[in-house]
Amino acid sequence: MKVMVGHIALRSPSGEFIPAVPIYEELPENDQLDGLTEYEKIKANLFAHKLVSKFEEYIKKIKEVSQCQ
Repeated sequence: MKVMVGHIALRSPSGEFIPAVPIYEELPENDQLDGLTEYEKIKANLFAHKLVSKFEEYIKKIKEVSQCQ
């Protein structure tokens, strides 16, 4: 399965852009199941870890506030 990952445009000798051409990346068979590339999986995991830590901090502050009242 091929996935478009970007575009590339060259310039002519006069300096004008030649029409852009899409760039495709071939996905290994195991990456096709969830539709994410390895890089996207890493970034999603980093985001999830940051989100979990912020949520834990939020819950902790909620408990502190509720104990003070």
